[in-house]
Amino acid sequence: MSADLHFVRAAAAQLAAATDATCAALAEGLVGSERAFTDRLVRRMASELDGFTSHEMRWRAKAFVDRPAEEATYLADLLVAFEVDLPDYGVRSGILATVVRRGPQDAADHEALEALRRRCQLMLTATGDAFVLMARPSGVIVLPAATVAGSVGRLDRLHQRTLGRFFEEHFSSFIGDPRMAGEERVSIDELCRQHRARTGLALHVEPASMPHQESLFRR
Repeated sequence: MSADLHFVRAAAAQLAAATDATCAALAEGLVGSERAFTDRLVRRMASELDGFTSHEMRWRAKAFVDRPAEEATYLADLLVAFEVDLPDYGVRSGILATVVRRGPQDAADHEALEALRRRCQLMLTATGDAFVLMARPSGVIVLPAATVAGSVGRLDRLHQRTLGRFFEEHFSSFIGDPRMAGEERVSIDELCRQHRARTGLALHVEPASMPHQESLFRR
């Protein structure tokens, strides 16, 4: 599956479309906080990809958004768990991410940048596959947490990916930590609690010809 470039790009394009729609809402002032942006983005990505079929393979997607009764301390804003379940190929992997609304014009905000670097260092204690999603009205760019944590200059000078390109690399297995996806039949809400992520996105690939069966991974 992961070697099928057309399939990978088709799925990543669905998530890019969800990102564009969410960033348009941000530009229109319909999304205020980083938390609201993350919630909207995760739900939109799940809606865009769930049931999407391409090259005889079907995607299932489910979003999880934690609403704790009291303010909780999270290690990450988002956990993405990716699972492929095909007759001749299978893989499980995941990533952690923190979401910020910041652009190059904020590079002089030393305190905010230091706080972001500390958060990246904390995510890296859990996995090397940790990233920063930088949300702007023009789109979302992705930076490796390791690069941000070790940086001393402006973030806009760092190598970056669009969110669509980032997911192409994830679906192609260049990115991803099996520990973040957990064991088989682990639900996305359980994974988020295990890894202290406030929101989650479970992605599952199966043969399009196979009748869909609910999985604990998705519930």
